[in-house]
Amino acid sequence: MTIAPAPSTTFEPLCAAAGDELAATALAAASQAAEWLGNGILIVVVRPERDDHRILTAEGTGVLRAAVSVAVASGNHRLWTDAPVDGTVERPTRQLPEVVSAAADASGVVAAHIGAVRVDGSLEGVAIWFESGAGVASMTDRRHTLQLLSAAAERDAERWHAESEADGPAQSPVQASCETSADEARQFDPDDPDLDAVTGLTSRECFERALELYESDHATLVVVDIDHFDSIANEYGADIADRVLFDVADRLLDECRKSDLVARIDTDTFAILFDDAERSSALRVTKRLLARVAQPLALASGPESITATIAMSHQFGLVDTDELMESATDALNSGKRSARGRLTLGT
Repeated sequence: MTIAPAPSTTFEPLCAAAGDELAATALAAASQAAEWLGNGILIVVVRPERDDHRILTAEGTGVLRAAVSVAVASGNHRLWTDAPVDGTVERPTRQLPEVVSAAADASGVVAAHIGAVRVDGSLEGVAIWFESGAGVASMTDRRHTLQLLSAAAERDAERWHAESEADGPAQSPVQASCETSADEARQFDPDDPDLDAVTGLTSRECFERALELYESDHATLVVVDIDHFDSIANEYGADIADRVLFDVADRLLDECRKSDLVARIDTDTFAILFDDAERSSALRVTKRLLARVAQPLALASGPESITATIAMSHQFGLVDTDELMESATDALNSGKRSARGRLTLGT
């Protein structure tokens, strides 16, 4: 049952979330829902598809909170499958994951109303209103809360982009010899052993050393493989093939930060190690890379455009870069077998 709207659906963030406006807004919304019984129990899962996801709710909802946490940690997508962005879908407790269904029944919950928060196609949050005999927030209030959460998630995304732009184009410490000008092509020393002789990016050997020394709580590795590169070389010749590689390198550098490490690791394959980037942020940049590589080429002769198959793997906590590379490589191979020109995520 749905009852009259709450006295107010405007709230201030109740926590200092170190720049994480979505988490702060989610906690404020959940706390306000708890202040008025008719609003139901609101639990917001912030960035559910990430290893460091957060469960935000008010006090006194421990059983449901623990159940949702277990379901999300186990990767149970049933919680948010088909959840709309501009409204909520209603599900009886029997349709929820088993652990959540049991906790809901024990808490006197009769249904769940679930909505999603997405930014640029990335799932940033899932809001769940648990309805009891006392009722649940009106559809108008639920939509308004989702709008507030979406606005907060977009501000977080804009901050990431602003930080990336402030850092400027990607350039690793070993790329210090490269000089970029608006009027001339990027220059580099082809004899530098730490640089790839064709693209001026970090060499494979230098990249492997960097992986061995990498230390951070977050590690994101992206592998970019140009589709049908052998055909380009066979049809247009080695010089044009090298120009394609150089152009792709420029595009990768343009989309990344100075602190990210961009390398050429094989004939037609590039790798990017994002410096201490959270999964959702790195995923947004990776999607931009996929589109950027596919833009038309400005070559006097050669292919008009190309595509690339891209794989991304991420770890949080105890980072093992060997496993990270293995995961990305497996995802890339899977992507090239199924459908090229797409993004595949590693496990």
